[in-house]
Amino acid sequence: MNDLAHIVEIYRAIRDTKQVDGTTEAYLDVSGESMRLFLLQAEDEDRSEELGLAILSAPEDVQIGAAVNIRLFPPRSTPVYRNLEVFLGNGARLLSPIGEFYIVDLDWFSEDPGPPAEGENLKPLHSVLQQLCDSATLVDKDKTRLLFADSAGLVDLPINISPTDLNAITPESSDAFVEFCADSLHRKHRLEAVAKVVIRQTRGISANNRIHHVFRNLDVILSDAKSQHAVFLSAFSYEKVRDEVEALKVEYTSRIHKVLSSIQGQLLGIPAATVVVATQMKKADVMGAVFITNAAVLLGAFIFGIFLILLLVNQGHTLEVIKTEVARQKGQLKSELLEVADGFEAAFLMLERRINHQRLILWIVGVVVGVGLLLSCIAFWMLNSTIVKSMLDSVC
Repeated sequence: MNDLAHIVEIYRAIRDTKQVDGTTEAYLDVSGESMRLFLLQAEDEDRSEELGLAILSAPEDVQIGAAVNIRLFPPRSTPVYRNLEVFLGNGARLLSPIGEFYIVDLDWFSEDPGPPAEGENLKPLHSVLQQLCDSATLVDKDKTRLLFADSAGLVDLPINISPTDLNAITPESSDAFVEFCADSLHRKHRLEAVAKVVIRQTRGISANNRIHHVFRNLDVILSDAKSQHAVFLSAFSYEKVRDEVEALKVEYTSRIHKVLSSIQGQLLGIPAATVVVATQMKKADVMGAVFITNAAVLLGAFIFGIFLILLLVNQGHTLEVIKTEVARQKGQLKSELLEVADGFEAAFLMLERRINHQRLILWIVGVVVGVGLLLSCIAFWMLNSTIVKSMLDSVC
């Protein structure tokens, strides 16, 4: 049995109660060892504050079967509330799953089989509030408010709920609202429609009255949101999505092909700059014009090769950017139109294959450049080895 269950048991067993300075003093008949040990915990000041329980009798009088004088007061951490108004006033609690609680005046423990009449609409109200949280731009739990944003600015929706809000909402209206918002089909657009309607309905109302207005006019908000969603559906069709995906495929295919076509001229120069230049070298046995010409030819080949490799690296980065954009478009399609996204998987797969194919070509070109430069070096060595060796000997 947890702390809250013990406290509920105590509240339901006390007798001869009286109110003293906002607290409840009463007598409790200790029914068993578990209750006795729990009561003794309240002798510790910190534990007493946590539980909202103080023992007025002497500790040695806390015995099984004895009548113990106790004081009950608002606890620091145990979810015990004096009345429904205090419970609903804790807005931060309503922005999350409610969990366990006990409301003293209603003798309402959350683990009881059913709520009292005053709290029957708590679950429907909380369900609506959870959908409003999903549609909000920001959920500020510290200040217990929802923030909705549009082009005109922010709308602040403080969560200052009162018992009258429970009367303003019905299970039927709550179920209809939750069913509309929670439907996975175009859910993002459904929540956006709800947010737009909430902004329009509450912007001209004082902040403290906005949440009350939402609950009182939930049917109107739902109707307007459905109308906005219907406009979205009228603009949506499979053919339209297919045309948009085909347009994307053509655009990205063109960009992928430009990665190589934009450097086509440089690629055509690879044989001339690396392999063919080797044929321009001549045998040189002594330092002179022929050796200098051979060295200049080799240096030119290396300069061309280095610049071309840098260009290939840059084009590789361009391909990576295109790949990221394709993945983003694919993810956006899946998030917004999940029910038809699989039908366009082949188009995105084709783009991914094209990107990988172009990347492979860039690697092949890089290898060819490297091999060409290596052949140029071999040719230079074979034609100028005598001079190079003599230069190395003189240095050493």
